[in-house]
Amino acid sequence: MGKMKQASRKKTMRLFANLSYFIIFLTTVGYAQEGILIIRNSGKAFEETVQGLKDDIDADLSIKEIILQNEAPMRDFSKALITNQPAILVLMDNLAINTYKRLLQEPTNSFQEIPSVSLMAIYLDKVIEGLTNATGIRYEIPAVVSGVNLRSISSKSIKKIGVVYREIMSDFFEENVELCKQEELELVGVRLSNSLKGKTDQIRKALKKLSVNEKVDALWILNDNVLLNHNLLKEVWLPELPKYKIPKIVGVEILVSSRLDFGTFAVLPDHYALGQQAAGLIYDILENGDSPSPRPIEQPLSVVKILNMKQAKKVLKLDKSKLANIDKIIE
Repeated sequence: MGKMKQASRKKTMRLFANLSYFIIFLTTVGYAQEGILIIRNSGKAFEETVQGLKDDIDADLSIKEIILQNEAPMRDFSKALITNQPAILVLMDNLAINTYKRLLQEPTNSFQEIPSVSLMAIYLDKVIEGLTNATGIRYEIPAVVSGVNLRSISSKSIKKIGVVYREIMSDFFEENVELCKQEELELVGVRLSNSLKGKTDQIRKALKKLSVNEKVDALWILNDNVLLNHNLLKEVWLPELPKYKIPKIVGVEILVSSRLDFGTFAVLPDHYALGQQAAGLIYDILENGDSPSPRPIEQPLSVVKILNMKQAKKVLKLDKSKLANIDKIIE
């Protein structure tokens, strides 16, 4: 009789143990399905953006990060999807987005498309084309925002802004032309082909046309990794820009560095706030489910303004009473 009771107790304990494992399994699966997987590059700007996102996401949502390596991004991305099984992807930069798109297009691909939020990418509207349940936040700050902020610190009139852009950005240029009109700014541009062929002479002539012929009050230099590649920076931009004594508006902090005679005024997204904004998009997806149509792409809601004072003194007549509105001044 005692042996029968002991056997019954062991059977009951095994049943409870199996039930506990089953509950743990269900909890783990549910948790994974509510998880967020961030695919990003390395660097301070990415870390600040991730921190803003994490600070605005509830603790009951798991967040995992993968830093893609240029050597084998497809392998790393595929492994991360299998390991984490996320409900939402956060794709930070062009490498992450393009790798994900290539992975989905692979003939042997077995992954279903996951809702995604993309940010910190150049030409985001074009880059996420083809993803059916995707949204994001542009990294480029509109010319009107940069122009109005530059005008606010200048005693010299800023009415006409020039830009060199590639054909792929024609829609973006036209959109910015209309936005500038709302603040009585005129945006004029020189359009170049998409390829790299002959870009050295094309950029040189475009800068001369805008500065000498069009007599623009400022140049707006886009975040274009083709036009701003290492060779073109060295061969064209750095030697040519100092010839034109007008302010140069840029979209990344490194280009207003005191070590470069390049940008005068940088207006770029506040990276921490960018992460918080991305968190809002994530909650929108979780609350509203899959979207049958493309979600609207947002503009950054908060910007950081940086002034290269050394160059500003050469090309701007500053209204020093307004400099308190500048977030960072580089001497």
